[in-house]
Parts: sequence; structure tokens; C-alpha cells
Amino acid sequence: MNKKNTQQGMGMMEVLVSLFLLAIAVLGFVALQLRAVEAANESLNKIQAMNIARDLAERIRINPYAYTLLDKNNSPITSDTTNSAYIQAVADNKGVVIAHTWSSCYGTNVCSSAQMAVEDVKQVVDKARQQGMTINILPCSKSTTRADETDSTKTITERASLASERKCIYVAWDTTEATDAASEGVTSNYCTLYGKIKDDSKCIVVETY
Repeated sequence: MNKKNTQQGMGMMEVLVSLFLLAIAVLGFVALQLRAVEAANESLNKIQAMNIARDLAERIRINPYAYTLLDKNNSPITSDTTNSAYIQAVADNKGVVIAHTWSSCYGTNVCSSAQMAVEDVKQVVDKARQQGMTINILPCSKSTTRADETDSTKTITERASLASERKCIYVAWDTTEATDAASEGVTSNYCTLYGKIKDDSKCIVVETY
């Protein structure tokens, strides 16, 4: 009398399907972890950028004349085309990529308001550089910019030099440049366009004085 043998245990096909499902689950978990790490890094960058912007804003607050009334030579501003000491210092030093050496006037000597502004900016730029970031100060978007993104009055250079105009501090990292596309002729990797933050940009914009 012949006996029929029945299969016991799992076949190769069942094992392969189980391994496939396990691999998908592991890959999904790894992707989730990578996304969590990326989000954590992005949050850390934003916190660091906010601290840098706040540091510069506080320095400006305690040395207001160098932001509104005095030029880089510590002389009164007499023309709308002359930048204040702080604005000019940012323009001159925002691209510096070497370590900063403190000014001699910052120790035992006495700094003028303009010298203090330059030293403040250099220190903040150096702090940003150490974090892989860059800074800038530009006019905030306001009534001189229409909703259709066309500047309706002055050029950006003219607007940037007006001491009475409210400014914004830009801090950017990764491949994003700390600039407004309309203000400095940048066509890619910019932070904002007429004050509107680009979707994929890595930057923060803080309105200041």
C-alpha cells in the first residue's frame, strides 16, 4: 500500500516572499530614520541661523548711530546714496571665508561707532562661517514692491542705501545664497525673490530696525 507524503515546513517560495517583505520593512524604517535625522539637522541649522541673526540685531540695537546716521568713516551721512557703517561693513565682509582677527581698537583702545560696527559685523560673519553659513542685510519687502514682483520705484541699490528703510537680516546655509534674487541679480540658489522665500531654499530672514 502506497503512502502519500505531505509537505512539512516552509517552501523556498514562502521564504523568499518573507525575506522580500522583511527587506521592504527594513528599508522603510531606514528611510524614516534618515528623514528624521535630516529634519533634526534642518531644525538645528535654523536655530543656529536665528541665533546669528539675533546676535547681529542686538549689536545693532546698542550701536544705533552706526546703523542709521554714520558712514564707515564715522562721519554723518549726508546723501541717500551713502551706506551706513553697518550696511557697508556687511557688504564688504559677507563673503569673507578666513578666520577673523579682532581689531586693535576692540581691546584697550576705544572704538568709534563705525569701527565698532565693522568689528561687530566681522565677528558675526566669522561665527556664521564656522557654522557653514553666510549673512547679508537687505531692504525688507515693502510698498516699493508690487504684488506682481516688479519693483515700482527705486533700484535696489538706491533702496538699500536709505537709512530710514527697514532692513532684514538674511542667514543662509548649504548651497543657498543669503540674498534676494531681485536685489543682486542672482538667478539660482537665492533665498528670496522680492521678499518671498524660495520653496527649497535653506535660509531664514529676520526683520530688524
